[in-house]
Amino acid sequence: MKKGSVALAPSTMIRSALLTLAVLFGTTACKPTSEGAMSPELRQSLQESQRKAREAEARRPRVTSLSDDSWRAIPDDQLDEAVMAYIEGRIHGQNGEPTPLASLPHGFQIFHHSFIVEAEVANGGFNQFFWNSSGESAPQVPGALRALGAGEAAAMFEQVLQVADQDRPRLAAFKAQGSLQAFSASYKDSPLNAYDTPFMELAMKFSALRAEYLQRHADQFRE
Repeated sequence: MKKGSVALAPSTMIRSALLTLAVLFGTTACKPTSEGAMSPELRQSLQESQRKAREAEARRPRVTSLSDDSWRAIPDDQLDEAVMAYIEGRIHGQNGEPTPLASLPHGFQIFHHSFIVEAEVANGGFNQFFWNSSGESAPQVPGALRALGAGEAAAMFEQVLQVADQDRPRLAAFKAQGSLQAFSASYKDSPLNAYDTPFMELAMKFSALRAEYLQRHADQFRE
């Protein structure tokens, strides 16, 4: 990573990267929404955010392979976004043939699982993480966090998994309604809410840990 770069606050970096990825690849790592249910002001705000995300994407360093030279040239405040865009491009076929995450080198999997759980919880809490398709990757998250060196966060996530399993019938009843209103209502009395802030306090270190992991284990990112 380029030294001397000015790093954004982790939450700002994650939200920016999350929105850019959602715009580019149509990921589900955003709260369910319906333009028909939006006020004109909210719709305009969303469109403006999407425009800024596209502009940010146009300025982002292009990474077509994670060779040593390419990732070392990426500024610290753009590393998460650049690597995640590369991974999503591999998954969706923008960088070569579409490749499932599980078939990519191990380093990409560690990076992706840790980023998505951080991004989802930062954006909408664990309730959103398990509402969206991101919840399907939940069993892989503790191992990814431990690989990064975030053992305390991994242990907390394992507690969250137990709570989420018990909460599954309640959340499923809301998901069956398939509406933005049901999603919003699902937050009331959710036992997952209590874990959001403590987890995000630990997640403040994830971005730096991912950068260190890439530096120490560059061989795990080579295809």
